[in-house]
Amino acid sequence: MLSIQRRIINYKCILAGLDVTQYVLIEDSKKAKKVLLSHPNLFLYDRTRSSLSTSNRYSNVISKFYRYLSTLEKYRDIEVKEYHVIADNVDVKSWQVQRQVDRVKNRKEHPTSATIFDDAKLVLQYFSWLINNDFVTCVKVETKTWIANFKSADMLSHVQKRAKTSINAANVTILDKQRRQRKTQELITDEEIEWLLNSYTDPVYASLFKLALATAMRPMDLCNYPYLGFGENRHIKPYSNLEKKLV
Repeated sequence: MLSIQRRIINYKCILAGLDVTQYVLIEDSKKAKKVLLSHPNLFLYDRTRSSLSTSNRYSNVISKFYRYLSTLEKYRDIEVKEYHVIADNVDVKSWQVQRQVDRVKNRKEHPTSATIFDDAKLVLQYFSWLINNDFVTCVKVETKTWIANFKSADMLSHVQKRAKTSINAANVTILDKQRRQRKTQELITDEEIEWLLNSYTDPVYASLFKLALATAMRPMDLCNYPYLGFGENRHIKPYSNLEKKLV
């Protein structure tokens, strides 16, 4: 597989007159020399030089895509600097499928189907930039043939077959659900609870929140609970005790 290094560089941009910090992609070839990947790095300069975090994400996704291309038979005798020329929509789609296959095979939660799709869109932005700057590529940005529909029964079966696993073909959906469930397991901290209680302008809401924490009552049950206020909150009464007038 192709070896690509990602490095942060700092330089003075003559055109913009600004100090720039960005990631660059470097091919670490077997010939004991390192080569800057011109086209991806020009794209990273144009689209990400104002944000290091964006440069980090974009460079990471593109490097993953290039490494995948290097495993395909049609790229065996092609130099990395020419990958963008012969890449097509089928390559982008097959990359999505392979990432899903690897995830199912290893029964991992990452990358999720949504992440795989978003990363493919980012790669498509790269090819769109190439086209807009008059570089040659076989990728057609206007079409949707690059999309891998993992909700399709045929695609799920294909992923299952490629992953060589006997688990149900719906495992893709299950893995995504597990990821969402893991997110919901992050509970609010004591400091966040205290901050929230002190943020309410009306102490009644703080009391309701405390009651919810203590009883685990649902919002609907909290609203139906018969409250009885004292002092300044004397007007708070059970619904049955409220004066009901037609207006």
